[in-house]
Amino acid sequence: MKKGFSNSAQILLRGAAHDIYGDTPALISLMSRFMSGEKLKDTALDVAIEFHGPDEPALVEELHSIVLSKGAEAAVARAKEMRAPGSGKDLTSYVMENLAGVLDRTDKRPADAIAILKAGTEMFPNTPVLFMRLGAALVAAGDKPGAAAAYRRAVQLNPLLRSGVVQLAKLGG
Repeated sequence: MKKGFSNSAQILLRGAAHDIYGDTPALISLMSRFMSGEKLKDTALDVAIEFHGPDEPALVEELHSIVLSKGAEAAVARAKEMRAPGSGKDLTSYVMENLAGVLDRTDKRPADAIAILKAGTEMFPNTPVLFMRLGAALVAAGDKPGAAAAYRRAVQLNPLLRSGVVQLAKLGG
């Protein structure tokens, strides 16, 4: 954060995450304080690590097959089983996001994608990217109030999420 700012600090992040701001509230706090002009000290933060599991493609394919054969509700039930402790599966937010993408873009099944994203936001309630994807899917489906609620939640989780703020403004809320 040094170049081009009279107020400068270095923030070292140890770890990796899908959304470092959403997964690291301390970073949001530091960035917000920095942007408001507060002088910060150089800081090191640990970032919660969410790995991509080696079985993610297989989990997406299994859930995709269930959606196509039995419907989104059955796939959501199976995803919840996979998420349960001791299931032997490593269901992550990536699985739900990727499955929704396949359903929406490849299969042209937006209603199923929305159902998967809604379940994903329930299983991973602190993952802004799922709320952003849900907002976009709901806009495309014509559900502007639902989309605004999803974008609002994404921005609540990560106030620095500029794209969420922009989408909310477009929706008037």
